[in-house]
Amino acid sequence: MPDPDKPAIKGRALNVYLDQSVYGRLLDAASDWRTGEIASLLLKAQTAGTAEVWAGPTHVMETVQTKDIARRRALAQLILELIEFRRTWWGYEFEVISEFFGFLEAVAAGAMRMHHFFEHHASVARQQYLGALALIVADNTGKFDLPIASLRRAKATSRLLHARFAIDPEKWIRRMIEVVDKEETKKQEDFQGPEGMTIEQIEAEIALLRESAAKLSKRALQNLNKNRDRICKAYSAMEVGPILSSVFTLPFEMEVMFDIPKLAAALKELETEWSRTLLEKEVREARRSDFAANPRLTRAILQGAIRAATYVGIPTSYIGFQVVIRELQQCFNRRALPTGGLTFDVQHAGAIAHFDIVMTTDTIFAENLKTMANHIEEQSNGVRRCAIVTDAKQFQWALGQERRLDT
Repeated sequence: MPDPDKPAIKGRALNVYLDQSVYGRLLDAASDWRTGEIASLLLKAQTAGTAEVWAGPTHVMETVQTKDIARRRALAQLILELIEFRRTWWGYEFEVISEFFGFLEAVAAGAMRMHHFFEHHASVARQQYLGALALIVADNTGKFDLPIASLRRAKATSRLLHARFAIDPEKWIRRMIEVVDKEETKKQEDFQGPEGMTIEQIEAEIALLRESAAKLSKRALQNLNKNRDRICKAYSAMEVGPILSSVFTLPFEMEVMFDIPKLAAALKELETEWSRTLLEKEVREARRSDFAANPRLTRAILQGAIRAATYVGIPTSYIGFQVVIRELQQCFNRRALPTGGLTFDVQHAGAIAHFDIVMTTDTIFAENLKTMANHIEEQSNGVRRCAIVTDAKQFQWALGQERRLDT
């Protein structure tokens, strides 16, 4: 796995992440994709030991949605060959969890009692992603089924929410700031999916709203720029709860993983230090014996920890929210709606915190990634450097530039 805490060092292969658009470009570049300019550079760098390509869960999700069966299989085969049938990134969600656990350790040393559950789920997930790519290659019927219907619905739902934001972006910005100011979790009525609607009804509403997309006013833009950092910090932490619940589904996993009384005590101290209310009254008044195998109190304490994390942010998720807001802002300025691909851009964007080189063919996405890569480099005092490239020439430059940084 790429180590996000280690800069590129002499003698180590640089970790390369390609977004899905690059794999499509590689496939279309030549009758044999291996002979294309970008592919040739990638393969040559891997043979020389100067670079290694990684793929993650988002590549699997996007590949399985390819409608043409032959192309779907070709994409999966291409990805497998470039990652040499073994290099799978555990992806956005596990990075968010890992960073949240790091935050807990900073708040309360020793609060993470056991990492075994996390390591197990992460390892199984990576194996599943790798196996899914292999099954896509083997499937010449198109019957291999990741939850394609739910993925299609998730993309449509995301586009509908963005479309609803687009008709009044100023209200959308005000609401995000209000959430942060009042230290509340996201209200369902503001961000809920279209329950009870068919995909056809969702698409129809998107088409209707497309005609009403409004431009971002100067006042709204100033308000957004003023509050952008704290919005992204808060919302990045709010994402932790649903991700934890989706990964740790077995009974008492979280009760075993954390030293709950230690975490509760640390959060109480943090409340005093920050003059903030982080814990519910029930948690604050609980005795040590009350915490034993008590899922309700465990979740309440973790919610308090998440509330504390809203002030500092979760790096990978913070990057994702920054990119989403920037892309939405650019769409609003054109009175246009973002494509469903924005849903996956969030996942791909997080890679810049964990890889040495990230390649995309989307120039707008690339510019937003460069902005965030510069932010990461500045925050890490130059320790973390990620080159954002869009073509073979830039990739070749990045390989040489990164090596020069080692000398």
